[in-house]
Amino acid sequence: MSTGNIITLAGLGIILTVLSMILLYKQWTKLSQDNIKMPKWMKIYSIIILLSLIAIILIRQSVYEDTDVCDVARDMMIVSLLWVAAAKDKKFYKIPNGIIITGIVYWIAATIYDLFTQSEVCLSNVISELIAVAIIILVVGICLLLMKNSIGMGDLKLLLLVAAFFGLADMLTAVFLSLLVAFVASLVFLIRKTKTRQDVIPFAPFMLTGTMLAIILTGI
Repeated sequence: MSTGNIITLAGLGIILTVLSMILLYKQWTKLSQDNIKMPKWMKIYSIIILLSLIAIILIRQSVYEDTDVCDVARDMMIVSLLWVAAAKDKKFYKIPNGIIITGIVYWIAATIYDLFTQSEVCLSNVISELIAVAIIILVVGICLLLMKNSIGMGDLKLLLLVAAFFGLADMLTAVFLSLLVAFVASLVFLIRKTKTRQDVIPFAPFMLTGTMLAIILTGI
């Protein structure tokens, strides 16, 4: 990527961080029913989000030679939303629809950009993304038929969002690593007796961690 592209992506990172914090604050006050000023932890959280987005740019630029600007932008978009989802899910065990709607808007914007900048691969990318979404719906549907309430609707929303952004192959990598992280964390919780088998464990933080690992390790 050129220096200009890196600067553009850094600017996008700032914009995504601001939008994420607005979304987080609005949804947080709505769910907690408390119109408070933005707490200090949210300000620190915004710095963490921005640093993670900048890290994505630097890693993709320094480690992966065939880095595409739009692919990096897509990574930044989904990760910024996963940070918001992780905070909401950990506190309220809920993924608000506002996160999903914002993700759809981001996906449409990224797809339109693809259409004008790399039209020759845009159609194949969209087909791959739609196939990934269909597979998620099919697998989750089977799971719900076999075991009711085995997967929450919030988790389904996140999986569909990740599938739409990454396409089939990259989605499988991100989901696999997310499940692996969730499995290891669950074992630790059980061994340390901080959680029991009956406790609900929010999946969004694991989805965030798995997605970041996938980006870092495979450059998806």
